[in-house]
Amino acid sequence: MRIFSVALCSVLLAGCSIDPKALTGASAGANAVIGFYATSADLRQQLALDTIKESAQLEYLSNFSRTCRDNPGYMFPRDFRSARNIKAATIENLKKSDRDFIFLVEYSKAFDKIIKEYGDIQLDITNAVAIAKGVGKYSPETVALSEIAGLLGAAAVAVSEEVKFSKLRAAAKRYQPLLEDHAKSLTGRLSGLDRQTIQDIAVWRDCVQEKFKVIASVAKPSILPTSAIELDAAYGAFQAQYRSYVGTSPQVGDMIKDLVDANKAISEAPDSTRIRESIERYIIIFDNSRSTITKAGALPI
Repeated sequence: MRIFSVALCSVLLAGCSIDPKALTGASAGANAVIGFYATSADLRQQLALDTIKESAQLEYLSNFSRTCRDNPGYMFPRDFRSARNIKAATIENLKKSDRDFIFLVEYSKAFDKIIKEYGDIQLDITNAVAIAKGVGKYSPETVALSEIAGLLGAAAVAVSEEVKFSKLRAAAKRYQPLLEDHAKSLTGRLSGLDRQTIQDIAVWRDCVQEKFKVIASVAKPSILPTSAIELDAAYGAFQAQYRSYVGTSPQVGDMIKDLVDANKAISEAPDSTRIRESIERYIIIFDNSRSTITKAGALPI
């Protein structure tokens, strides 16, 4: 029994102990983060392999009632569609968790295009409205975001500069309290890893955590003889592996803070001249960080 228990723990530890490929450390500067995106392919390859392995263990331990794969294949001894899919649930939760960030990106792009008078501004406004509606039907936040998108739309078609700037200031003022709340949540989670890599990390993490839940539920002497100490050691190795994945990436939360401050300046500008100056400052900040922010993903909580 003891031999079996130690062997099991060894398998668990092996599933979590592989360090990701060495990735060059990068600062929070935009150029450094963009350079980091190119190296994330190595990390994604490892995550793919680790997730397949973890899913296979989860499927076996859960009597094939749970999986982390889209299609476990013909070897799955039961209809895979009846298995609870951890991957699908993770991706859905991930999409919901950073809608506030995606709205900020679309909002910033709309500001940029309105001032520069690009012709395809309506696409960003439409995207912003869709995100606002997806946050939660009839919630106060949905109403606020929809109003903000509407103000951007009015600014985009305004004939006079005065009306345009007035609508943009109104949008910034309406958005500021929400933006500050969103920034508090995002600052510590917004990573230099791109969104796809963040998704891969989230799927891998949730798959391993689900495996530990199953192990804990069946870890009895008559079924699965393993001790709390062994499980704790294995779980600790998993947590260390998670930190090594996310710790390789530079954080880009400071860029969000800069946008929050710039938006506040727009909302408080006393006249058209100050509004223009504040908007131009916002656009410069956004343009300097655009490539980084539009690709970034928010780490799962």
